[in-house]
Amino acid sequence: MIPKGLFTQIGMIIVAVAIVFTYIKPEFIKIEEVQDEIANYKVQLAKVNEVNNRLSELVSRMDSVSASDQQRLLTYLPDEIDTLAISRDLLLISRLAGVQYLDSAYVGLDDNRKKEEDSSLVAHEFTLSVDGDYNQIKTLFALLETNDYPLDVSRLNVSSLEGGILAVEMSLVTYQYKLANTDRLSN
Repeated sequence: MIPKGLFTQIGMIIVAVAIVFTYIKPEFIKIEEVQDEIANYKVQLAKVNEVNNRLSELVSRMDSVSASDQQRLLTYLPDEIDTLAISRDLLLISRLAGVQYLDSAYVGLDDNRKKEEDSSLVAHEFTLSVDGDYNQIKTLFALLETNDYPLDVSRLNVSSLEGGILAVEMSLVTYQYKLANTDRLSN
């Protein structure tokens, strides 16, 4: 015969095991899930802090650019091209160089310089026709090079006239900055 105390002890052990498997183990699983979420949160928080630090660096770098430098950048690479101002500048540069200004015209967007589809630069083409001697033409190119905005010579035709005069016809390209397409970001 088995004593009553032994049945009670075995019953208590069975009840204890049942409590562990039905109540305590699920609680440990919940605690483990919470700990995993906390670890994931810490990793994500570290990533967010890293991005915020980088953003702060970039903002401080942007703020460190003086207003005059920002204005020069906008002049050098404008977001809109003023075709009349560029034609006027070509006339003034020609006069400063001492060449005889014949004509300048806005041709339009430069199809020969197609950039990648996602490029932020738009090329605009202008033509300029002048007559002058070698030194005047050389001065003209030097002035075009030191202009406030880029003027790239994309086509050049030089012919000799009588008396050492050169007839120059050229195509010049300048650039406009366009913002990247933000429609993709809003979708």
